[in-house]
This record gives sequence, structure tokens and C-alpha cells, in this order.
Amino acid sequence: MRFNQSQSRAIDHFRGPSLVLAGPGSGKTAVITYRVKNLIEKYHIPPCKILVLTFSKAAAREMEERFFSLYTAGVKEDNRPIFGTFHGFFFSVLRSFENNGPKKVLSSAKKRILLQEEGMRLHINQEEDSFWETLEHEISQIKSNLSAVPSSSILSPESFQRIFEAYEAALSANLLLDFDDILSQTLELLSLRKDILSSLQDHFSYFLIDEFQDVSQIQYSIMNLLAERERNLFAVGDDDQSIYAFRGASAGIMKQFLIDYPEAERILLNVNYRNAASIIHSALQVIAGNPDRFRKEILCPSKTEEPETFSIREEENLEAEYLYIAEKISSLLRQGLRSDQIAILLRSTTDLSLLRQILHRQGIPIKEQIASDPVFDSFLCKDLTSYMKIASSLSGQITREEEIHGEFLRIMNRPSRFLSRQALPDTDNHQDSIRSFFSSLRKYYSNHTAALERISCFKEDLLTLSTFAPYAAISYIWNRIGYKEYVKEYCRNNHRDYSAYEKMLSVLLEASKGLVSLQQWEELLQEKAVILPDTENNGIRIMTIHASKGLEFDTVFLPDLNEGLLPHKKAPSPDQIQEERRLLYVAMTRARRKLFLSYVRDYHNKKATRSRFLDCFF
Repeated sequence: MRFNQSQSRAIDHFRGPSLVLAGPGSGKTAVITYRVKNLIEKYHIPPCKILVLTFSKAAAREMEERFFSLYTAGVKEDNRPIFGTFHGFFFSVLRSFENNGPKKVLSSAKKRILLQEEGMRLHINQEEDSFWETLEHEISQIKSNLSAVPSSSILSPESFQRIFEAYEAALSANLLLDFDDILSQTLELLSLRKDILSSLQDHFSYFLIDEFQDVSQIQYSIMNLLAERERNLFAVGDDDQSIYAFRGASAGIMKQFLIDYPEAERILLNVNYRNAASIIHSALQVIAGNPDRFRKEILCPSKTEEPETFSIREEENLEAEYLYIAEKISSLLRQGLRSDQIAILLRSTTDLSLLRQILHRQGIPIKEQIASDPVFDSFLCKDLTSYMKIASSLSGQITREEEIHGEFLRIMNRPSRFLSRQALPDTDNHQDSIRSFFSSLRKYYSNHTAALERISCFKEDLLTLSTFAPYAAISYIWNRIGYKEYVKEYCRNNHRDYSAYEKMLSVLLEASKGLVSLQQWEELLQEKAVILPDTENNGIRIMTIHASKGLEFDTVFLPDLNEGLLPHKKAPSPDQIQEERRLLYVAMTRARRKLFLSYVRDYHNKKATRSRFLDCFF
């Protein structure tokens, strides 16, 4: 394999620290694997003294396979270089050296369950998955950044302190570690036990870090301890692709590296082999707006570019924008481009359902890599559906009474009617009907005139709903029974953005147009819940920008490039704005041959402006 001058410098680097700034498509994986080969063959370093760490098992496996495809001399099992993940390697350290023996690692799924259980015990009851995702991130940030002051954007300081302490106590009681504990306990072990640190330093002499821009402060601290004896720390990354601050990553660590290792050799992998020249030059124009970064001149080997390699388009509204994308994709497919080589990358999945509908109408195959549609999986959609089910049951249109008790409990106090669950029949008696529920409620509140009036209004509203098609039913629930006010109060109490729920409502109303029955609505929901299998190349890719990192496609569409979406309105600080700009940079550099950017003038019936990140093109 032939290497350019900067790649050869990096591969041939021997002793001491080095910071390798690897631009997109610059061959960083090849540099890492060939450097390992070079250390062994040219500098005669025992393979077992080399440790290569990255963030995912897939990336570690790829580097290991590529290395052994190059290094054919063969090595014994106990003399192999280590290719692993940070968490995997650090957990092996804890298992080897901790006196208490190995503990179990808490999976991400079980972490969510444990947090929800502790939340319920502390009367922190939340419906939305996004609440728990945010809570997980905030707990993780505290641990990853070694912060001693718990704080939260979604809970009061007192509530957050209680659930944080309860979660930690539950981990300890069950002898569990979460992924953040693996890091914090490894740092503590190596800081306090110099004999263990010395043992590891005897074993490993050369440390290579992939995706260095994604390391957290605590990961960096551990690697500094391991490398402090011989200082052979080889860090490969791109600060312009640092997009995981919510996981504790910091692009600033790359500049800190040069302060901690002033003797470090600095190498720029500045030849891009992935993107068309106009795409990479456009991406560089965008990222140049970030003041706090390493400046890079990226070169592209000369190649003939096709027409419409890079374009920016303004559309009137989302429907027009997505229709334009659908028509463009149809044209590309007719020209013979494989569907799996086309991607639509989204900053937010709020409007995913509309995009899906339009692509479906155009007959475009879709392979989604988004776990679920947030609109149709939201508590808003579930509440509206429960209302329609209860209304249908009350009118005698459906007979699935075994499902009704839970549905009734879900909406009984949404909006609040101050009705007690104790007033309902036993949950084990599935023979009870909605009419018996109302009979029980009237009996329980027989001496409370105001409660009886609320119960009567509740029943009348349900009977009215039973005569409506889904579109009219959703409108009635939102506007006529106080549900809109319930959502507004929920947002105020939980520091949520009310406009996001207005957008969700618009999506649900649009989806319900033309449906004439609850059955059709439920069929639609089932369709939205289907996750296409990740086994065949049978459709265009739709994914978030975060999920696209490390991937590349022939053609990429980036819609909704408006203020409030990218940059997101919840990213007000200068540091957050810089990360949002890096998100766009990452998204743009996923495209090899064609890149289509677009934005709208009207977003959900409100005037919209294009993203400030596009100003460099106007």
C-alpha cells in the first residue's frame, strides 16, 4: 500500500507522544494498523507491549482484523497486541487487580429500568423516554467529568440529588457497575495503587488511541497515568468531529494534550480520499466558523466531479422540502444508484413521520436506523389513542375489555379530574366494562357534587368522541376537554418545550387525515412501530447525524437546516453552538459524490430562517 507524506510520518513515528490530526477520509485506520506493524517489524517492539483503544467493539475488531491481515508472521496468543475498547480494557484491569473480585456490568437497558424503579420509589413519575435519556446523560456526565456537584436540567437540585444517591446505593447493594463506574474505579485504582500502575506500565509501553476527540476527561486521565513512564502516547483524532459532549467528550482535550505533552510530534493527515472536492471544501467553509479549533488545510486528489455535486435549496415548507428530496431520490434510483448508498441524515426526528409518509407515497424503499418514531411513541400519541379506545368501548363499538382498565387509568386524570384510582373496580376483574367504571365512580363520589359533575362531563366527552373519525377526535381532545392545558402545565412543571408538543400534534393530525375508524388508526400505529431488519441492503438510510458518524454514502441529503433545528434551540452557549456546527460538518463529510442541503421558509406554520451555519454560502 502506498502512503502520502503525512501518513508515512505517522506510521514511522517511534518514541514519544504524537498528536495525529486526522481529517475526514484521510486513512486514519490504515495509519494505526500499519504503525502497529511498523513498531513490531521495524523497531522490534514485542507485540504484547502495544495497546490500541477505541470506542466500539466493531471498530476494535476491524483494526485487529486489518492488522492480522497485514502481519502474516504470526504471534503467540500471549504475545498479541491488544485491540480493545476503553470500557472493555479497563474492566479487565478491575477484574485482574481488585481485591473484591469482578462485579457485574449493568447494561444500558437495565440501567434504564433501575433508574425508573428508583424514580417511582421517590415519586418521580415521568412518561417520556426522553426524560430518562436526559437523566442518564446527566448522571453519566457527573461521573465522567468527576463533578462533585450534581445538577440537572429536568429536576430540581433536591430531586436530582435524591435519585442520584438512590441509584448509586442500588448499584452498590447489588454489586453492580455501570459504564461510568468502570472508568472512575479504574482511575481510583491506578491513582491509589502505584504497584498496580507500575505492573501495567511494565506490561505496556506503547499506547495508541483512536477517535481521540471523543475521549472524556476521566479516560484521558487514565491514559496519562498509563503512559506517564515512557510517554509513548499516540493520539489520533479530529477535533472538528467531536460531537459527543453529552457523553462527557471534550474537543478541548486535544489542545490539552499539547500542553501536557509539549514535546509531542504534531502530524496532520491532510489528504482526503473520500469526498468530492467541492463537498470537502464546502464542509471546511462551514467548520471555519468555529474559532476554537485546529486549523486544517485539507487536500483532495484531483478527480472529475459530476454535475450537482453540492447544492443548497430553499423550500416553502416541510412537505415541499421532503417532496423535493423524494423526487431527487427517485431520479437517482432510476439512474441505477443503489438505495443503500443514499442517506437522509436528521438532526431531530420530530418530523420523521411526515418524511416517511412522503417517501412511502413515492414508492421509495426505506431502511431506518432510528430505533423508534418519537412522535408515535410519545405519551401524547398514547394518551390520544387511549381516549379513542375508551370512547369506542363506551359506545359498544369494541369489546376488548381486558385492555380497558389500563387505558382508563391512563387518561382518567389527563386533564386532572381529581378522581381516585380506588374508586375503580379491582384490576383483576376483566369482565368490568367502561359503564361499570363510571357506575363505580358515581357510587364512590355520591356525596361530592363537583366530582359527580366532572364524571358526567368526562362521560359525555367520551360519547361525543365515539362519533368522530380520528382527525376530529384528536382535535376535540386537544381543544375541548382541557388536554392542551394539561400539556402546557406538564411542560411548565417539567421544564419541557411546549412547542415540541404542538409539532407532534400537527404530525398526528396530518397522519390521521382520511382515516375513518379507530381500527385504521391502530393499524397506522402498528405500521409506524415496525423496525426494518438490519440484514439486507433494501432501502435508503434514514438516521440521525450522531448515528451516521463513521459511515459514508454515495449521496447524502441534509434537510431542515433551519435556526432552532441546527443549531438546536436548546444549544444556546458558545460551546454548544460550536458542537452543533461540528455536527453539520460531520454530516456533510458522510457524502462521497453528492450532497444536497435544504431548509424551509415556513416550519409548522411559523416563519423560519435558514441556519446561521449556511451564511458562509450566501
